[in-house]
Amino acid sequence: MSTTGKIFDATYIKLVLLDLLLKEGECRLIVNELPFLKEDRWADLFCIKGNDLIAYEIKSELDTVKTLNSQISDYQKIFNKVYAVISEKFVNTRNVKELSKYVGIIVVKSDGILKCKRNATHRTRFKKKDMVSLLWKKDLEMISRQNGTRETLERYIVEHVSRNTIHEKTIDALLRRYGDSYALFSRDCRDYATIDDLKTITGLKGKHYL
Repeated sequence: MSTTGKIFDATYIKLVLLDLLLKEGECRLIVNELPFLKEDRWADLFCIKGNDLIAYEIKSELDTVKTLNSQISDYQKIFNKVYAVISEKFVNTRNVKELSKYVGIIVVKSDGILKCKRNATHRTRFKKKDMVSLLWKKDLEMISRQNGTRETLERYIVEHVSRNTIHEKTIDALLRRYGDSYALFSRDCRDYATIDDLKTITGLKGKHYL
């Protein structure tokens, strides 16, 4: 089928990226639209490989890259590897050229194929107050073994729990939170992912955070 002149929107790109992640077969978890940083931001696509938290920000040719740098900057506060997945038309824009050298770049070619232009660099040094922002209140209670307001629990963990432990507990929490949905997705997904498959692994937001 010819792809000449075809517009590849963010959903199409997300599905192709999802298929590639599945083909690699290394993901312990994949989440669509994962809320993070106190649920003020969403990672377009997120996965756990080994002990790495990896996030992808997608910019199709129908999007703008005006906010890309600020979005990616927030991603880098919490994820071990960060990728910008961008339409080919954005490759030589100032916004893309100004991205941190640690950020991976995946280019969506004119035929809809994804090509990795630069691999993301693995990073681990994050502020604890940002790390705990991925956790729900019940997760904080489990880690601290106490009750209280979210603010109190966060303060305790930041003061008394190591980065490595927060990271490990975050992986455990995300696997508990989304593991069943990902298992259902893995069972039902056939040769390639569909929009309905994306809905199955879409992140949760709201009442559980506080």
